[in-house]
Amino acid sequence: MVLSPNENALIDESLRKVEATFNSLLYISGREDIDKSKIIEALSMSIADLELAQAPLITARNMVRTRKEQDNND
Repeated sequence: MVLSPNENALIDESLRKVEATFNSLLYISGREDIDKSKIIEALSMSIADLELAQAPLITARNMVRTRKEQDNND
């Protein structure tokens, strides 16, 4: 099944959030002079960001499921 432009946009949004989180984690892991409390804070924020990145994927999945169901009923 081909994704609609809206579904593609949701997936792109999610991937951008995941990429930003990944880059943030890479930056933190490469720093030896960073305080442990800053690492914990950054990891906590990264986890929250990943949870937010999940929302557009769930929306896109639900849109695809709805469209499949509508196609099956036709």
